[in-house]
Amino acid sequence: MTDTHRVARACSQAAVLPKDRSRGFSLVEVMMTVVVIGIVVSIAMPTYIKTSEDQRRTRATSMLRAIRNAQETHFLRARAYTTNWGDLDIAQPNTGDFNYQLLSASPTGFTVRATRISNSNCAMTIDEFGTLSGCGLVVASSTTSTSSSSGGYTSGGSTSGGVGGGPTADPGGGVGGGTDTTQQ
Repeated sequence: MTDTHRVARACSQAAVLPKDRSRGFSLVEVMMTVVVIGIVVSIAMPTYIKTSEDQRRTRATSMLRAIRNAQETHFLRARAYTTNWGDLDIAQPNTGDFNYQLLSASPTGFTVRATRISNSNCAMTIDEFGTLSGCGLVVASSTTSTSSSSGGYTSGGSTSGGVGGGPTADPGGGVGGGTDTTQQ
């Protein structure tokens, strides 16, 4: 067999063999993958956003409780609450998600507010009794303020004998459902 015959035979065999399709994906395959990914993202994204917002509210609730504890500590020293951050054992929080304000203070009570920076319609407050409200929260703490004249604040069926002495509301702040999540 001559070289010419070998080349002609190789060319005829190459024309008969199927093309190698393992080198890439077709446009239809790529488009189907994009559609499936889009569907999965559209299902998962609302849940992710809600969970992220719930976590931000939980952190704000924890910070409000820490500020309340600092107010109670100040009350034990000065027999009055304060609206001055410098008087408290806690620095003014700078979380990037909420703006914290000492709204009012008197010898018998105080109010602290956390306002969501990106959504001013979302504001939570806590008072001397540990009652949290706003931003989807309906939670009452069962701890007692030292300035309470009744000797004990009742909420959720239990009475506490002093600051931090009784059961407290869920650290998660009862976020979301709008129900009382006081633990016994």
